[in-house]
Amino acid sequence: MSRIFSFTAVIALAVTALFPSTSAAQGLIGERAPEFRLLDVDGNEVSSRELRGNVVVLDFWAVWCGPCQRALPFYQSLLDKYADRGLVVMGLHVDDRMPPPDEIKGYLERRGVSYTNLITDEEDILTGVMEADTFIAWGVSPKSPAISIIKPQDGNAATVGNGVMVAIAMDSTDKVDAFHAKALELGGTDEGAPGPRGDGGFYAGYFRDLDGNKLNAFCMT
Repeated sequence: MSRIFSFTAVIALAVTALFPSTSAAQGLIGERAPEFRLLDVDGNEVSSRELRGNVVVLDFWAVWCGPCQRALPFYQSLLDKYADRGLVVMGLHVDDRMPPPDEIKGYLERRGVSYTNLITDEEDILTGVMEADTFIAWGVSPKSPAISIIKPQDGNAATVGNGVMVAIAMDSTDKVDAFHAKALELGGTDEGAPGPRGDGGFYAGYFRDLDGNKLNAFCMT
């Protein structure tokens, strides 16, 4: 980073870091990023105009996302190494069930994350498709239904019960427990008892229906 570049579509950088072969991200390299004005976890407004003249890495993440959690130390180390050479690292927490900002702030502080983190529940922030060799996702907005498909990790052909899962959102752990229990009562097969997954507040129970389709019921705690 011997010179400072203009603020560009850094979404491509963040996505490519996780999915190096992402064709959709490659098409954004060199394009100017859309302008935004969002609040950070302290309630301060941040405008993309303030970032012009800097190299910016923007990480889209959520507290329930396991890969996102594991990436936080990487982005912090990146900032620690290159901040004095013009690098800006920012996080953008996107979730259809947004935790209170102080909870997000506390979560980041416990993990030693010092770079600016923005919050949003705007419906027009994340649109379009995310795609990699083994993964594709379609979504209109964080508040709208979305679908993602992953190639079966066992290498076998995709079927109704291998490579596709329907996730059903609940608003409490009790409802997740009851839904999972009812599914088993009606003849479903247990694929994972209800409980927390990771440390980001994601609580889910997994089962298969009578046709072999895999489903889960989940909530954010």
